[in-house]
Amino acid sequence: MSHCENLQAVLSPTPLEQFASDIWERNALVVRRDAPDYFRSLFCSAELDGLINASFTNNSIHLIQGTQFAAAWPRRPRKTTLSEFYKEFSDGKSLALREMHVRWKPITRLVSAIARQSGFVITADLIAAPPRSCNAGAWNDSRSFFVLQLEGTSTWRLPPGRFKPLPPEEGGGESLSLKAGDTLYLPFANLPGGASSSDALPMVETQDSHSLHLVFTVQRVTYADLLGRAVAAASVKDIELRRAMGFGGPLRPSGKAKSEPWFRELAAKTFEVPDWEGALQALKREHRKRLPFLPDGHFELLRHVESVDATTVVKRRPGIEVQAHLFEGQTELIFPGYYYHGPEKLLLALDFISATPQFAVKDIPGWYTDPERVRLVKHLISMGILTFATSPAAKSEVRPESA
Repeated sequence: MSHCENLQAVLSPTPLEQFASDIWERNALVVRRDAPDYFRSLFCSAELDGLINASFTNNSIHLIQGTQFAAAWPRRPRKTTLSEFYKEFSDGKSLALREMHVRWKPITRLVSAIARQSGFVITADLIAAPPRSCNAGAWNDSRSFFVLQLEGTSTWRLPPGRFKPLPPEEGGGESLSLKAGDTLYLPFANLPGGASSSDALPMVETQDSHSLHLVFTVQRVTYADLLGRAVAAASVKDIELRRAMGFGGPLRPSGKAKSEPWFRELAAKTFEVPDWEGALQALKREHRKRLPFLPDGHFELLRHVESVDATTVVKRRPGIEVQAHLFEGQTELIFPGYYYHGPEKLLLALDFISATPQFAVKDIPGWYTDPERVRLVKHLISMGILTFATSPAAKSEVRPESA
C-alpha cells in the first residue's frame, strides 16, 4: 500500500488522535520530514503537461500573477496550447489546476480517505510556481487547509490574522519555508465580527527552484450550518415555519409590530428542543453526496449487468459509503454524487446493502422474490454503487465476506 493513502500519512509522525484532539481547528501544524520523495506517488511535475494536454477545456486551469487569478484565455474559441502555458510559466506565472480530487486517481484516493476520516468535504488544487516568483499560493476564502509540498522549496507569507498562528518552534510569525515532503496545516482564524480577511492572500515565494504543492481545502461545517439544518428539519413538522412573509418580504416587512414578535416566538419554539439527529442526518446526506468517486473501470463492467442472477456475488465499489433511511414515505439511499429513491418496502434490503461489503444476491434478507432482488442489484450496479466481486468474463465461485 502507498504511504500516501490516508490522513495519518499526511500528518506522520504526528499521531492522528493527537491531531484530532489538540490541533484540529485550534493550532497550526508544520511537519518537516527531510524526505523529498515522500509525496512522489501523488503527483510530480513530469506529469503536469500530460494532464493539461488531456484536459478537454481550460475551465479548471488558472494562471496566477501576484494576487491576480485568471482563467486561461476563456474567451478563445480553441483550447490553449501547451506552448502557451510553457511561456506563461517561464514568464513568472503560477499554474493552478483545480479539482484535482476528481482528476487524478492517487489524489482522489487520498482526498476520499481524508474526507471520511475527518467528516468534512475536502477539495484539492495543484499549484506549480516557477523559479524566482511571488504569487498567491491558495484560493481566497474562509477555509482551513493542508499544504503538501510535492517538489521544490517555497516560502509562505501568510496574511495577518487570517489563520491561527504558526507553532512557536516555527517562530510563531507569519512566514515559513517548506521543502519537498513537508506538510503544513493552517486552520482558519475565525476573525471577530465575521470578518474573513477577504483582501489578503497567502503568498508563495520561490528562489532558484520551482515549487509544486497540493492544497487540500477543508469545507468547514459550522454550528451555524447545523442550526440551519435543525430549522429545516423543524419546518417539515411545523407548518408555521413554512408560511410566507407578508407583502414586502424582507425588503419592506409589513406589520413589523406583529411579525417581529412572531419571528422571535417561532425561533424560541424551534430551538427549545432542536432536532439534533435530524440536523446531523441532513449534514451526513450532504457530505456523502459530495464524496469523490474512485475510478475503477466500471464502464467496462456495465455491459455485463444483464448476466446478474440470484447466485451472483457483488460488492460495494471502492470508496463507496451508502446510507439508507426513510424520507417522505420513500426509501432513500445516499451515496457519493447522487441518491436513489425506492418504495418503502426496500428499506430492509438497502439497510443490508449499506452494512454488508460483499454478498450474494440471494442473501438479501426480507420478503422479496429472487427476481426482485436481481432487479434491485442490477439497478445499483447501473448507478455505480455495486460491482461484481469477480470479473464476469471469468466467473468463479466467490464466498461472501461477513459484514
